[in-house]
Amino acid sequence: MPDKSVPFAEKLEDIENALEMENLDDDLKQRLLYFKIELYKSANDFQTANQIENSLSMSFDDEATWYYRAFIASLMGNHVTSLEYLNNIVKNNDEMKYWLLKAANLDFIGHYKEAVECCNKALKLKNDPGIQIKKGELLKKQGLFKKARIAYGKALENDNYKHDIELLKDYSHAYQMEGKVNEALKVIKRAKNLNLFDKETLHMQADMLAESGHRKEAVEVINMILEINPDDFEAAFMKLELLLIMKRYKEAENLVSYIFNSNPDTGDQWLYKAKILSTYGYYTEADEAINEAEKLNPVLANISLIKANHYSNLGEYDKAIDICSRALEVDEDVNTYSSRSEAYAKKGDLKNALRDINNAINLNDDVINFWNQRGEILWALGDLRGALESFRKALKIDDNDSTALKHGSKLLHNLGDHSEAVNLMDKYLSNYPEDVEILGLKGSSKAKTGNCEEGLKWVNKALKLKENYPDAWDIKSAIYTEMGKHEASLDAAEYGLFYDPENPELMYKKGCTLINLQRYEEAFDCINQALGKKEDVDMLVNKARLESLLGKIEDAVKTYNRAIELEPRYEALNAKVACLITLERFEEAMDIIDQVDPNYLNRFEFWMNKIMCFIKLNRYDEALECIDNFGNNVPDEIKEYMFQTLSETLDTDNVDQEDEPKLMLLKGAILFEFGKDGAVEVFYSVAEKWMDSNPKDALESLNRTLSINPDDVDALRMKADLHYNLSDYKKSLKTIDKALEIEGDNARLWLMRSYVLDSLGKTSDALESLEKAHNLSPDDNDVLNYKIIVEAKIGQ
Repeated sequence: MPDKSVPFAEKLEDIENALEMENLDDDLKQRLLYFKIELYKSANDFQTANQIENSLSMSFDDEATWYYRAFIASLMGNHVTSLEYLNNIVKNNDEMKYWLLKAANLDFIGHYKEAVECCNKALKLKNDPGIQIKKGELLKKQGLFKKARIAYGKALENDNYKHDIELLKDYSHAYQMEGKVNEALKVIKRAKNLNLFDKETLHMQADMLAESGHRKEAVEVINMILEINPDDFEAAFMKLELLLIMKRYKEAENLVSYIFNSNPDTGDQWLYKAKILSTYGYYTEADEAINEAEKLNPVLANISLIKANHYSNLGEYDKAIDICSRALEVDEDVNTYSSRSEAYAKKGDLKNALRDINNAINLNDDVINFWNQRGEILWALGDLRGALESFRKALKIDDNDSTALKHGSKLLHNLGDHSEAVNLMDKYLSNYPEDVEILGLKGSSKAKTGNCEEGLKWVNKALKLKENYPDAWDIKSAIYTEMGKHEASLDAAEYGLFYDPENPELMYKKGCTLINLQRYEEAFDCINQALGKKEDVDMLVNKARLESLLGKIEDAVKTYNRAIELEPRYEALNAKVACLITLERFEEAMDIIDQVDPNYLNRFEFWMNKIMCFIKLNRYDEALECIDNFGNNVPDEIKEYMFQTLSETLDTDNVDQEDEPKLMLLKGAILFEFGKDGAVEVFYSVAEKWMDSNPKDALESLNRTLSINPDDVDALRMKADLHYNLSDYKKSLKTIDKALEIEGDNARLWLMRSYVLDSLGKTSDALESLEKAHNLSPDDNDVLNYKIIVEAKIGQ
């Protein structure tokens, strides 16, 4: 529908009157018609605009005309059309006015990055301070405050702009947003000296004083603002926040009462009143203030956003979302997407919150706050890597952004990348040196990288600034634990609980420290108290561990079950298996092992429990396979413990006779894999004892002996003998030949070789072997007797 408002009618009348003037030359008439075309386009009446354009008899296809048309289109608010007209300019696109007009259009449609590039093109043609100021504005819109500050600084170098109060304010604000508040204050004082009663300058000074911690001075400046204009609700809102921080509650109460009873004159003032009332819980009155604002000015800028934020404060998230949705139907605005995303996030609908902030970023990916908002949503969704990537995107836009630095460093700390976390923390702390949360986390990261003493220094800095900060006591306790100073760790946890008796993390930390001090009953009580405040997998695992230590194995299994329901962690699964083994519930233990992710089974404790279950369930071959696959990879620090545990599992008197060789093989394998002496002796005893009754296990034991010492002639002889007894003459011959390669002067081996060859029907070859045996041992009766038999077969 065309939008034919009152301003449209007035403008159209002016153009029509001008066109009726006498002696109107063709050039001026053409320009007026261009104005008329763009006026209709701005009212969305494209049909009439096209009719006028088609009726033009004169030519306008030259670059000067295209520029003029682009200028008119921009003037009438048709910025996309203006850009299209500028695209027709090819020859003269190196003129400064071309790049400035293009930058202005791109600015209006939110394409700030491209607009900056246009400013840079214009600056190459002329280093004009006005263009530097425009560039600074565009960079600020992207959140690139450092670059904006540099652009403003270059403009201030011009003598005509040194005392420009507006430029000084922009320069100061850029410093502030860069995190350099002290520098910002110096600049804003220069601006204030130029005009002591400039309201905006005073506002900025108060804001910077408050941010730098000079709250008393900030209130004094705000009082000056309120003396000039008692109805400055923006200043009143700032003062109210400061009074509450300074605990000057009576003054704060009086100020809220004043605002509550005030009667603003303008829509903007009513909106500020609404914001204050909504923030402090006067929701009905805030509604009324918004209604008053709309009565005075129905098209107030940001009214939809303020209304949406009001309903978010009220907890009526659906209303806030509906307001934003209706606004987006009219104008696909990035800030409205961001506001709706925030309402969705507060509602807990993180999927839609992520969708909306992605929409905002798709429209403009150069706004730092959008990337930070996206990072916070992904963090809440549990996508820590994705959240970190969003904060890194923000830091690519401005490597000094405080929100991205703070959140990024916290995520890196949580993800265990402590070196990079410290780098970001250092950068953040250079601007905010008294942020106790980051001071404490830096101490934690320092300790995690092996520098516990330095870690303590940083935590102590945090506690010096805020002694009642429980998280710092929690970190301090953890560092002392890392250092093995358990009494000091306990003291730190108890100090934290003194300041925050209901803190579950500190209760849990105290419990863990008591475990290290072997005060198990007290530890159990502490961890139980912590679980009463907050159910957590780590707490449940340590509670179950304590139940095991206190002999409450059945209770431990139940607690591990609950931990596994919340998150199937390796340590909980393995500990439950260990409890079931203690309770001799081996089938249940194996059920868990069989269902576990194969990656977990590579963990050595799980591997050990698996072997123990196989043994107890008489699945000896599988136990032996496990030992062969993993035994030699066991870390030295747990080797002895695992060896003792597995050896004790094998040490039993109630063994069936048929299982005895399997257990002996397992014993030998464990001795060998764990680097202990005696493995060969065990394997020999299996071979000798079960050569006739259990040749399969006897052969396995000999193979294991030969894997340890391939040149063991006695083992080779016994192996050849086993193959011979099993009528596997080819394998027997191959084994004897291997033994003869090592010990070729052994007459008994040559005699044995002749037995095998004779059994294979190779009598002549058998006689040759006997001849060698006889030469080596002429008096051996076994050789002489068998030689007579073989010669008889040949007929000699």
